[in-house]
Amino acid sequence: MDIKIYDNNDTNNRTKVFFAVDDRNIVDSVTVGNSAVPVRKGFQFYVDDYVANQIDKTELVLTGGYPQLCVKEGEEIEIPTEEQEKQKEIEELERKLKELRGETEEDGSE
Repeated sequence: MDIKIYDNNDTNNRTKVFFAVDDRNIVDSVTVGNSAVPVRKGFQFYVDDYVANQIDKTELVLTGGYPQLCVKEGEEIEIPTEEQEKQKEIEELERKLKELRGETEEDGSE
């Protein structure tokens, strides 16, 4: 199964993934994160956040010299439900609110 890849992160719910390859175009490392700066030869994609969190279930495939990202055989990418996405957003907003209030998770102050 091919995974949807994007040219940019214009919706802020995508993550940069960089596959570093050797001289034979064999992947020897994967870097995940929008702040990552590749310094080697390889292929860069933007993927949905939930795919980036499961990048170990994917593989880089070169078809006619064009890179594609596919799900490894025997693996399955879990797609979050709308409710899970909402819960994740709520948790992120609550974390940011605590940060703005100067609270830390350790002190337990409200």
